[in-house]
Amino acid sequence: MDRRQLRFFLFGIAILVGIVAGIFLGWEIIPPRDAKPEPQTLQTDYKTDFVLMVSELYHQDGDLDTALSRLAYLGKSPPAEIMLSAIQFADKNTYSTSDIQLMLRLFSSIQNL
Repeated sequence: MDRRQLRFFLFGIAILVGIVAGIFLGWEIIPPRDAKPEPQTLQTDYKTDFVLMVSELYHQDGDLDTALSRLAYLGKSPPAEIMLSAIQFADKNTYSTSDIQLMLRLFSSIQNL
C-alpha cells in the first residue's frame, strides 16, 4: 500500500470512528431530554388557529360538547375566555370575515349555555 492509499484508508477510518462516537455520545452519554410541551404554551396565533379549526368543526357537526372538550385542550381557562381572546386576535390580525364569523357562532353558542 503506497502512502496515498494509506492516507485515504486512515481518513475513512477517522470518519467512521467520528460517526460511531457521535452516535454513541448522542444516544448514551447525552440523550435528548423528553420534551413534552403543553398546549397552553402555544403562541397566540397558533391558539387562534386552533380555535378557528374547532369552530369549523363545530360548524360542520354542531356538536357543542365536543367543541368544548377541544377548547379545554388549550388550558384551564374557561372556553368563553379562550374564544374571546382568539376572536380579538383574529380581528386585529386581519383574519377573513368568514373565519371570524365562524368563531363568533361558536362563541355565541358557548354564551347561550
